[in-house]
Amino acid sequence: FYCQLLILPRLRYFALFHDDFPLTSSMDETFFISISGWILIILSAFLARKKMPAFLLGISWFLAGHLLESTFLPLELVFEHRNYLPSFGILLIFSTFVVMLGKKLNLHSAINYGFILGIFALLSALTAIRAHTWSSESVFLNVAAIEHPDSARAQGEWGNHLAMQGDIEGAILALERSADLAKHNPGPVVHQLLLSCYIDKISELTIERVAVSLSQNPMTPYAVNSINNLMLTKLAGACPVLEPDLLVMLVQNAYQNAVIQRTPNWASL
Repeated sequence: FYCQLLILPRLRYFALFHDDFPLTSSMDETFFISISGWILIILSAFLARKKMPAFLLGISWFLAGHLLESTFLPLELVFEHRNYLPSFGILLIFSTFVVMLGKKLNLHSAINYGFILGIFALLSALTAIRAHTWSSESVFLNVAAIEHPDSARAQGEWGNHLAMQGDIEGAILALERSADLAKHNPGPVVHQLLLSCYIDKISELTIERVAVSLSQNPMTPYAVNSINNLMLTKLAGACPVLEPDLLVMLVQNAYQNAVIQRTPNWASL
């Protein structure tokens, strides 16, 4: 993934949300191809260390940089910023290869400069497109939701943005997609229930999903905050469609959650 960002850059990979990144949970064909490929690259770099020391240095730099945050610790899988410093290793290999190829083929300097300018133009175009996308919160979140349809975070953030803009029904649909993707996170379904208050329409299925999710799934800060906002909304009289008994039942389900019981701060909230 990180090598692809440098060698074959695609805009959809330069995103903030990567919770849709595919996981390899077994030693399948993809796993063995990846491991074999890296073993071959490392072995080649070691064997060519005298003729092309930049190759070994670049690979070592790249792998060492990513090992800092790619260990047994349960961190987020990928983030673009993790590639900033390690990318110098790949760029060193690429630039060394271009220089060596130019000398071997005795290419005219104009061709070399043209090649460099072409790469510069491509990267400049990608940067301009990204700058335009990130210049607007609406455009940024919309693009993220479109290009990452399997990202619960992207769908959830887009839904939250739609709610802030007044499109409650569109926000509920986006949060429903987020809830379907993050089945073990009660946050999206509680948020969906909260927004349903503003259209005076809450289905029994929504209540059931929230109750089951709060009692069975791991509690998250997103879920706790959504429950708190739901209670404040009800206390402010802004959700007449939600019966007080139903709200009490949902809060009791959340309080009886095993994670809440192990977290005194959340339980007190």
